Amino acid sequence: MKTTAPFWPSAPAPAAVTAAEFLSGKCDFALVQIAGEVNDIIPDNADPRFLFLAVRDETGAVFAPVLRDDERLHVREIEIGSRIALTGICDPAPYTSKRRIGRIFAPVTQIT
Repeated sequence: MKTTAPFWPSAPAPAAVTAAEFLSGKCDFALVQIAGEVNDIIPDNADPRFLFLAVRDETGAVFAPVLRDDERLHVREIEIGSRIALTGICDPAPYTSKRRIGRIFAPVTQIT
């Protein structure tokens, strides 16, 4: 899988966190990175342009909405069982039909 460049030219370094830390509320609105295994790839039933990646580490799982056709993130190359690192902002209260899944990455800015 190719490594993508961040969308902005001089991005701050993301904080490496676990899924448990991400879900705890300590990372709200922060730029973070979580490494783990893709546990599931879920089509968004409210907006067919999006997929949700479920990424699990040893402490839990997080969800990341991504555009299906985002060539910068190489989404089409991702498979269940892939080891990836997600970089993005922790959104504590996404305004989507999936609000009840809790904190999500919004947006995902890099997948490696």
